[in-house]
Amino acid sequence: MRKSGTWALRGRIVTLDKNSTVLDGFVIIKEELIVGTYENLPEQYSTIETIATDGVIYPGMIDLHNHLAYNMLPLWQVPENYENRDQWRANDQYKASVSLPIKEIINKHQTSINYAVKYVEGKAILGGITSGQGLGFYKGDSVNIYQGAMRNVEAPGNPSLPAAIGNVNDMVLKGDKSTLEFFKSVMADSKIKCYLHHLCEGRDKATRVHYQNLKDNNLIQKKLAGVHSLALNPEDINEMAAAGAKIVWSPYSNLLLYGKTLNLAALKDSKILFSIGCDWSPSGSKNLLQEIKIAKQCSIDQGNIFSNEELVRAVTINAAKILEWDEYLGSVQANQISDLVVLKNQYEDVYENLINAKEQDIDLVLVDGIARYGSAKLMEQFPEDSNYPQEKIEVNGAKKKMDLYATNLPLNHITFSQSWNGLKTILKDLAAFDKNDPKFPKEYSFKSQGFIENTGFSLVLEDDDHSHSLETHGHEKHVTDAAPKDITPVNSILLDEPVAGGKTYLDIVNNELNLPASIKTMLTKTYG
Repeated sequence: MRKSGTWALRGRIVTLDKNSTVLDGFVIIKEELIVGTYENLPEQYSTIETIATDGVIYPGMIDLHNHLAYNMLPLWQVPENYENRDQWRANDQYKASVSLPIKEIINKHQTSINYAVKYVEGKAILGGITSGQGLGFYKGDSVNIYQGAMRNVEAPGNPSLPAAIGNVNDMVLKGDKSTLEFFKSVMADSKIKCYLHHLCEGRDKATRVHYQNLKDNNLIQKKLAGVHSLALNPEDINEMAAAGAKIVWSPYSNLLLYGKTLNLAALKDSKILFSIGCDWSPSGSKNLLQEIKIAKQCSIDQGNIFSNEELVRAVTINAAKILEWDEYLGSVQANQISDLVVLKNQYEDVYENLINAKEQDIDLVLVDGIARYGSAKLMEQFPEDSNYPQEKIEVNGAKKKMDLYATNLPLNHITFSQSWNGLKTILKDLAAFDKNDPKFPKEYSFKSQGFIENTGFSLVLEDDDHSHSLETHGHEKHVTDAAPKDITPVNSILLDEPVAGGKTYLDIVNNELNLPASIKTMLTKTYG
């Protein structure tokens, strides 16, 4: 819950303002807004409650590229080096282990849907993400955006923050012109400030054609944020920058699937505004703390292109600027919304401190001034709803507490631990769960969990042909094609744990075909 009145956090403050101000002092907060930052408490605030964090206070991290509905699945062992995304999407192993388990089983039963939603949101918050992208659901025949404890960029829940639009599929010019007309309508809509469009995901000439199609139709515009943009050449990136367009960079996914990532010298020379996104757990990071480490290693491998501060800005204030939220979010300044993350103070360089942090080093996550996750010591200093008390969890041996309660949320009765254990059990034997086998543990059976069978929504999945329906509430429900009869979901899958590391995870990493040795070494050293 949110503290009433005016209070303050004390610590080392990384404002990420235009002057890169860093100070030891106080962040004063009233309701959901930051009053200001001070080295010493002003006289009028000298008696307010102060929480000493002994840590480093940052703006909350903003993930502009994710497919949250899949973030219970483990890292996919990519079988070959692909040239474009159509190739891996057509792979039978991918369908059996990634696409179909979600589409054919998890998204068929309300119990597993509810667990999935609760788990993937809690997992993101546990990684320090205060605003995320990509969790839509069908309610009846309309498409809506899930609004829980984390801020969703497509439905931010604040009239000062314009909602972003997200689209996964390429614009098509042949035959049906609906995607072209939709793209044009987005660009013409003055209410829309950011269009998160998957652009040129791949490395071949055929993939770059999608950029040329946008260019030929005068659609390289300010509100375009090209997610991936992998097939672009330096001239394309310069054109994007000149038009005021932006890029969302997902290096881990690029490397895992295609064996390459962006030309970082070209990215920097263009001065284009860019952010960093996780993508999804089957071919991406668990959270931005992991993704920023991979971004740092890519920068090193390409000649130390970006400074630590530039990378930290990419997951905070840059992302807010891409959304046109920077007047209200993305820095620690007066009148900003108090979406904040507090990390243990472990490095003199405050930007290195974030880049090197791991999940257990997060001491506090605030969203809208509400304490959502952190160390037990700090979380206990915040009020909690007596009906939905803070939940005790352990993260790599560190005692933490979590509070995912949100007003009018239909999943408030499900704890993060219940969703964690429930999904782990369901994924271990998908067939038994799907068939309601008597041998399946009753506490997680969809038949015996009637008390959570009444939310009445299902997930919007990225395999849906009309994933731009995420953007328009009330869009007609799209019915996906049935699974090919000769491919069935695998029966047993390991849950993707909320924290990076562990032998099983690192074994997969070190056996990834396309991942550079430098990334494998860094991840093993960091998380081993």
